Parts: sequence; C-alpha cells; structure tokens
Amino acid sequence: MTTRLPSTTLIGLSLIACLLAPASVGAQQGEQGQKYAILVGVRQYSKAELHNLPYAEADAEELAKVLLQNGYRKENVLVMTQRIGATDTELLPICANIRAKLKLWLEDRNANDTMIVALAGHGVQFAGDEEHYFCPADAKLNDRKNTLLAISEVYAALKECKAGFKLLLVDACRNDPQSAVSRSRPEVKLNSVTRSIEAPPGGVAALFSCSKGQKAYELEQYKHGIFFHFVIEGLRGAADFDKDRNVTVDELVTYVRSRVDNVVRSELHTRQSPQFSGDVRGSVSLVSLSLPVDPERPRPAPKVEPKIEPSRPVGIGPVRALFTLAQHRDKVWGVALSPSGKVGASASEDRSIRLWDVTTGQPLRTLQGHQGRVMCVAFDVNGKYLVSGAADNTVRVWEVSSGRQLFSLQGHKNEVRSVAFTTDLKWAVSGGADGDIILWDLAKRAERYRYRGHTGAVYAVAVSADGWRILSGGNDKTVRYWAVEKGRAEWVANHDNIVYGVAIAPDGKSGLSGSADGTMRLWNLQNGGVIRRFAHPTEVNGVKFSPDGRYALSGCDDGRVRLWDLNSGLEKRRFEGHSKLVYAVAYASNGRYALSGSFDNTARVWDLTDFPTVALPATAKLADRADLQVIATWNSDADVDLWVIEPDGTKCFWNKDQTPGGGALLNDARSFGPEQYQAVNAQRGKYTIKAHLYEGRQSGQGPTRVEVVVRRFVGTDRQEEQRYTITLTNKDEVVEVVSVNY
Repeated sequence: MTTRLPSTTLIGLSLIACLLAPASVGAQQGEQGQKYAILVGVRQYSKAELHNLPYAEADAEELAKVLLQNGYRKENVLVMTQRIGATDTELLPICANIRAKLKLWLEDRNANDTMIVALAGHGVQFAGDEEHYFCPADAKLNDRKNTLLAISEVYAALKECKAGFKLLLVDACRNDPQSAVSRSRPEVKLNSVTRSIEAPPGGVAALFSCSKGQKAYELEQYKHGIFFHFVIEGLRGAADFDKDRNVTVDELVTYVRSRVDNVVRSELHTRQSPQFSGDVRGSVSLVSLSLPVDPERPRPAPKVEPKIEPSRPVGIGPVRALFTLAQHRDKVWGVALSPSGKVGASASEDRSIRLWDVTTGQPLRTLQGHQGRVMCVAFDVNGKYLVSGAADNTVRVWEVSSGRQLFSLQGHKNEVRSVAFTTDLKWAVSGGADGDIILWDLAKRAERYRYRGHTGAVYAVAVSADGWRILSGGNDKTVRYWAVEKGRAEWVANHDNIVYGVAIAPDGKSGLSGSADGTMRLWNLQNGGVIRRFAHPTEVNGVKFSPDGRYALSGCDDGRVRLWDLNSGLEKRRFEGHSKLVYAVAYASNGRYALSGSFDNTARVWDLTDFPTVALPATAKLADRADLQVIATWNSDADVDLWVIEPDGTKCFWNKDQTPGGGALLNDARSFGPEQYQAVNAQRGKYTIKAHLYEGRQSGQGPTRVEVVVRRFVGTDRQEEQRYTITLTNKDEVVEVVSVNY
C-alpha cells in the first residue's frame, strides 16, 4: 500500500541554470578546452514513494546523442540511467552514485572547459522548507540527507568547479498529478501551481521551465517533457538563429522560452513561460554544429536557402495604435478587415465575434452562436458575408449587415483553426486541428473536397485570388500548396518548427508563412522555393500581404506587429501596444489600416497611410496589355490629381479623361487614390507626369506623400516598372514626377 505524507508538498523543478565563472586570459584569447557532460535520468521509483516517469530516462539519453553529434567526445559524456545501470551499477542514478560522479567529474577542470550537468526526474519541496530537491532513483521522502539531492548542493559544487562555463539542466515534475500530462506523485498533495525557486548565486544564470503561478507539462507526441524536448531540439540546431553553425546560451534561452510557451498555448490552451534570471556575460557556444556528427545518427545535409539578414527598422520608431478594441473578455485569436477597410472583425476565446468601425474604434455588433472559442474569421470579397471557425468544430457563415447567422457547416472532427472565402463566393475553405482541409460548396452547404496530407493540426489556410490554389501550414512544420481540383499538394516545404500563418500574394505568384522557428518566409508558389527569409526575435504567428504585394505584416510573440518591405527585406515599421503575443493580423484592401488580435484580449487598429499601396479597386479597367500605364496613390485624405501631358501637348486629367492620342484617365479618386492613366496604343515621344494638390488634408495638417508607378510595355516580355515618390504641401501645388519616353 502506498504511504501518504501530508506534511510534504511536491513541486516541479524544471529549469535550466547556467553558471558562469570568469574565463582566464588564455580562454579569452581563444584557447581550445574540453567539453564534458554528466546526464542523469530517472525513470522508475519505489511505488511507496513516487510514480514512474516514462520520459525522464529518454531526456538524458537523447541529450547525450545530441552532444555526441555536435563535437563532444564519447569519453567526456557520462550517462546515468537505470537502463545503463543494469550493466554497470556505478551508473545507476541513485543519490550516492550521483554525488560521487559529480565530485569526480567536476574536479580538475580548467578555465577553457565546458561542463554540463543534466538531471531529469522528480522534484520535491517540503512544507516549511524553501529548499528544492531532485529525486534520485532511491529517493525516500523521509530521508532527505541520504536519498535526495538539494539543488543548492549542486549549485555549490558547480560554483567550485573551475570550468570556464558550467550549465545545469534540471527537468522534473511541476504540475497537477490528476493531469494526463503531468509528472507528479498522485498520492501526495501537490502545489497546484509553481512556487518560487531560489535565485541562483552570484555568477549563475537560470532558466526555469515556467514562471511563478504556472505549471509545466509533457506531451505524448514528444516522448519528453515539453521543456526538455525543446532544450534538445535547440541544441540539435533549431536554436541556431544566425545560422553560424553554433548554438549559444543566448540562442538556446530565446528558443526554449518561446517554443515552450507557444506549444503549451496551442496544444494545451494554457501558458507555460520559462523564466530567465541571473547573469550570463558573453555569447558562449554550447554546441558547434559544424563538427562531425555521430555516425549512428547522421544529420541530413542542410538545405541551401537565402541567408537570413538581421532586420533593422527603417524610418520612425515604434508606432502606437490608432484605436484599441477592448470589449472581448478573453484572448483574440482571429481578425479580418472588410474590403472597404471600414469594418473589422475579431474572433475570441469568449465565444464571440465582434464587428468594429475601424475608422472610429466604435463597436458595431456582436455575433453569437459558436459553442466554443472562435479561432478565425474572414470577409468575402464584397464585405457582405463573414465566415468563422471555432472549437465547436463548426464553420459558420454570417450576414455582416444584420449579424444574422445564415448557416453552419459540420465536417471537422476537431477545432477549426483557419477559414477563407474564394473570390467568386462559391466556396469556403477551412483548416482544422484534425489535420484536414475542407473545401465547402456554399450553395449546397456541403463538403466538396477534403484534402489530407498534414500529419498534425492545420493552423492556417489561404486561397489564391482565382480560387484554384490553397496554401496551408500546420503543426507538422510544413507549408503545402494544393491544386483545388487535383486534391493533392503540388509541393511541400519545411520550416524548422510549427507554421502558424500563411498568405498568398494578390498576383498569386508568391506566398508567405510565419513559424514558431522565428522566421517569416516568402515562397515562390510555382516551385516551392524560398525567395527570402525574414528573421524575428520571437515566434511568428499571423502574416498578411499588402494589397499590392509590396509589403507584409507579421504578428509576433513579443506583442509587436511588424511591417516588412518584401523587396529589400527590411523592417519598415514596428507597431507596439499589445501586452501579450499577437496571434492574428489583417491588412485593409485600401492599404490604410492594419488590424491585429492578441492574447491580451484586445484588437488594435494601426495607421498604414505612410505606406501607400497601388492595389486596384474592383472597378479598375487597366488593360492586360498597354504601352504605358501610370498609377498614383497617396497617404492622406487630400484630393490629388494625376496629370499626364502627352507628346502632342494634350493634358489628360480629371476634366479631360479621354485624349485624341488614345490616353485615358480611368478613375478620378479623392482620398488615398488610386488614379490611373493608360495608353494602350501610345504616341511616340515624351510623356510628362505631374501631381496636383487640388485640396489639402482634411483630417489635419502636414504634407501628402504621393507614390507614382510607371509601367511600360505592359503584357510583353519587355515589361518594365519604375516607382517615384514626391511630397505635396500647399493647395494647388503642382510637382513634376518624371518624364518618360515611349
């Protein structure tokens, strides 16, 4: 019979503690030292004390493989598990053996050496005792001195070790024993959440598996604790953000903190945020990925991809939101903007969808009907309808003007994570946590096709403008490009971690993906090749193209929204205000606004008028082939006129929109544009392009920036395009933009 110990309280000890001693002059000058590791994993305990841990032994043994693959000598890596101890009793992970090996291996190190100690197993804290203990295989809760290993004892031993760099890894139970994913002792009352762990001593840094008030978790699919899984993956190379073939302490800490929290959030719908404390100086390399790998587990050759260039914001500093939409009671998972750019939609954990006037920040109406958290929303091309997906496994279609639910679609076996309409409004597409993508026939209100290929949850889907292609991303770390009628993926490409967002460019030639690996990637949709990678400091969630495909938005775990120039690869703006991660972003079709949704329970509206786009309205009639086309947009509500003076001296403008020479002004726009000129059969000679500020800004003072796109030989293999920017300040000011010859 199992004993009960009401006077004890078990807690978890999942942490990474990094202990640094000052390196000698020789070490600073780059002398080569040795790398050592002591790795302990306890799988089985006495039934009278603690329940067994299925993955702790695997934690230690898999970590050993990773270190051996990346430059650690076999004789310098000691593994203590019950499996190995069955043939060598000195390697049984009992308390006396662990203490003896620590003493032996920590001696005689020098300032050029690296020492890693890893402990995977149970952890306890007794009522009234602030000390934290690691539980070896022979742990007896009533014999702390002889069978439990105090973390402070390990701290002290490592502090005395003369190695230049010392790293302590401890992964142990921390959560509720009743949970199917917990590591804990069910017979003993546990703290429901984490209590504070003592701060490391001077010269020591520590990364704990979760913050105070949280729990740590395991997932069956990893065969490890979530925290230790990402420690291993990070050292295997996933944390090598700068791709220099070295994983540093800074990179590992950044990787583990973001990946653990994101996976727990997405898979278990709660939070586990590793907490870093202490003082680490310098950028110490833990593993060198360029070194030979263990022949028992060869690493595939790295793919040749464009180099990640460090991002740097261009122009003004962080930008604050125009409006904060704060009526949701829980996390905002999805956002969308109507084609007019005036109505925004937000989908929330509180089971509601809210519609907003994004020009004023005022709420319009609330849509109710889903029986679970609402994960995603999308408008149709006309802004009349809204489609949503939720944790009740349904897709629902709504009428925007009335807020009335039109119908519900059922077919997914798990929550619906992403939805989209086709532009002709014949179909809707949904991606679910069941791994399926479904194409819905909206007229028949029934499933038309089901696409299978992802081996985990599908977190994002996007549909091309012509409705014939689908881009998807998911938990299996892949991006997949589907031909609608073929029912299969035309190509599959990989990220280094979960893919949370995808988008297709307006011209259908390129796609975007955002991933937990800290990158946004621009894809060539014809062949699945990477055009460019955009490095982020944290995980990337939602991504969206601007209406003209020149810019992209990304929502990130650091609570920021970033605007990128896709041609230069530079970060153009950084929008700040959210206090928690940003999961979804939307870009208005008129280019004026962005909308973001966050786990801080808010959606926020951002001003993008400093970045005018040249997306064409549905009524535009620019020809597929023309000798000359000119498109003007501007960043304010001013009234700007486009003038084109043709070779014969005729001025084509709002008062003379057709010329004898074949020129035509297709539309006379007011706020923001666009105004468009084209000559299908152009005259030979010089065309002079000018911009006229007919009326200044109505919403405030300040100059108006005008962007003009000039295209020649449109629709031929000689097609070329140039862009020009000018500034207009005073009423009736006329500025010559450029003269071009045809």
